[in-house]
Amino acid sequence: MSLVTVYEKGKMVIPARLRKKYRIKKGMKLLVEEDPLHNRIILIPIPADMDPLEYFAIKGKLPAAEPEEVSGEEETQTNALQRKRE
Repeated sequence: MSLVTVYEKGKMVIPARLRKKYRIKKGMKLLVEEDPLHNRIILIPIPADMDPLEYFAIKGKLPAAEPEEVSGEEETQTNALQRKRE
């Protein structure tokens, strides 16, 4: 277990031990999932050679977000994912 501090705009540093273990590199995408049942946030690394849209298609799920909670960029990505599944 590691303790991290959340900085301005929600930034945090993932401990080096975990970055190494899960091969998380600069610029890599992480899927952020909410587990409300257990009151936790889960970070899932998306392989660098995989497009996030492919990852969602393989895993069969779309990121859940309320329209008022997402930024313009995130909303665009969510809309693209929804269109791809239809």
